[in-house]
Amino acid sequence: MIAITLSALALVVSSYLAIGQWTAQRRANFTSAYLQLLGEYRSVRFQDNLLYIYHRLNAENDPQMGFLSLPDDVREKFYDVVYFFQQLAILHHMGIFDDFILAGTHRQVVRTWDSIAPFVLRQRELSGDGPSYLLRPLEKFAEEARRTDPELMDRILAKKRLRW
Repeated sequence: MIAITLSALALVVSSYLAIGQWTAQRRANFTSAYLQLLGEYRSVRFQDNLLYIYHRLNAENDPQMGFLSLPDDVREKFYDVVYFFQQLAILHHMGIFDDFILAGTHRQVVRTWDSIAPFVLRQRELSGDGPSYLLRPLEKFAEEARRTDPELMDRILAKKRLRW
């Protein structure tokens, strides 16, 4: 009976360790992608484009034209910022980035979506092919971020800091 109990315990422990190793390996495979995104986020160009989206996009451009009709230089800023956050949204949805990413970016994600939403929603209408999934992961990511209590985000960030 003791041998069976020890065997069962060994199976449980080894299964737990295997799952932990699998999760760590899965995340490790995407470390370079994370570092690349972080480097991009820190760039002056990205930060300038982000400020443009927040402060000037809606003031200087008509959302009724959709985003494909934006002037080339504006569309480049739009794509730079929007697809950065879209990548984060997809990686978060896939479970590669945990809630720490949401906690660290949730204000920017909401603010970005609020700035671009009129352009995206109009572009979906202009596409004319029924329900559009254009930038839907980013939209859902922003909805999740909006629903998340800022105090919870602060606790997540503080909890991660304690481990460092």
